[in-house]
Amino acid sequence: AGNNLGSGGDFTVNSGPYVGARGGSEFWARSVEGTGSSGISLTRGAMSGGASSPNLTVVFSVYLDSRNSQKGWFGCGGNHFLCYNDSSGNVFIGNAFADSNVTISSSSSPFSTGSWHTVLWSMVSNGTSSQRHVYVDGVDYGHNQTWTQTRSTFDLTGGTSGILSDNNGSQNLNGKIAGLYIDQTYTDFSQESNRNKFIDQLGYPKDLGADGSEPTGSSPLVYMKFDNTASFGTNVGTGGNYTVNGAITAGADFTP
Repeated sequence: AGNNLGSGGDFTVNSGPYVGARGGSEFWARSVEGTGSSGISLTRGAMSGGASSPNLTVVFSVYLDSRNSQKGWFGCGGNHFLCYNDSSGNVFIGNAFADSNVTISSSSSPFSTGSWHTVLWSMVSNGTSSQRHVYVDGVDYGHNQTWTQTRSTFDLTGGTSGILSDNNGSQNLNGKIAGLYIDQTYTDFSQESNRNKFIDQLGYPKDLGADGSEPTGSSPLVYMKFDNTASFGTNVGTGGNYTVNGAITAGADFTP
């Protein structure tokens, strides 16, 4: 607590150490906003370096303005991997074929509208139940939901990938996405130390580095920081940049 990064030397800690309130100098996650209208999204074709892999790790933050009709939040490899809510407000993550996915919320929880939510999701599609994880706002939802798991791999080698939509269709998110991270690796999110690589102990997104390699030492397929408002489609991961479709604007920051 007394660490001074300036030149004047450290302070002496009395009745400590302790952790104080989050300060204004902490990381502010930038976001991109969709209105729910058709054609407002980020898209790209086949992911550079995309593969057919049983492993996926996905981390993101979302702010929903509404979810009273079916909306695609993002997708990768066509419909082989996507996150969306249905017309009843239930939220799913997995794929459109519904053979390897999980319902990560009912219509009542945990994705309330009008506030930010963090999500950590990982899965080995041909693995065991201990290799499937969903954490929303720090709460383990993976073991309270019914998983469907028959697909051996998630194919990210082709098809259109999208953000604020699955593939620039008509079911576009009415809300904001921040810090979208997608990688074809498995992360054991049952370990708090692994969760804390992506989301800090106070529940806020962390800066994952210039190319998203901070948590694991290697850059993921997708890491969208949305910090360049002149180029919302910039992907600092390895999969290549997205094309901006429609009147996409900067959303509010996920602030301390």
